[in-house]
Amino acid sequence: MLSFYAEKGDVQTSVSAMLVLQDTHLQKLINSQLIQLWFSSYIDLLKRKQLWKEAALVIKLCPWEEISSESQNSTAMINNCGYCKKSLPNSGWTCERCEKLTNHCSVCHGTVQGLYTSCQMCGHGGHLDHMIEWHQKSNTCPSGCGHTCITFV
Repeated sequence: MLSFYAEKGDVQTSVSAMLVLQDTHLQKLINSQLIQLWFSSYIDLLKRKQLWKEAALVIKLCPWEEISSESQNSTAMINNCGYCKKSLPNSGWTCERCEKLTNHCSVCHGTVQGLYTSCQMCGHGGHLDHMIEWHQKSNTCPSGCGHTCITFV
């Protein structure tokens, strides 16, 4: 059934079923390389539709190391206002369109108006002291993106 949907171009259904079922018996029935191709195609589709969070979630949940390690190797940083989605070419404190503050702390979710630091790979960050405290206890990103922030501060 999953191969039928994938052959029709509906990799979303095949990948969603694989993520929900997480059935190792099912994984043995279908060629592993084919399943990885489905995941790669679906992630590419999500990125083309600019569904960055959804693509990151699929990468994070994928049971194949070749796919799940993608968040460690190919993270893109795109600066857009979190409110109105306008591109932030100069990345100042406020958005030129909606005039709201743009820097939010991934730990406390408050606006950062002082020292701001971020992971060089995934781009998430926050108050310097909050990020130091977080990374003393965990090496994963506090935003929930699934990235392992190895080098920090």
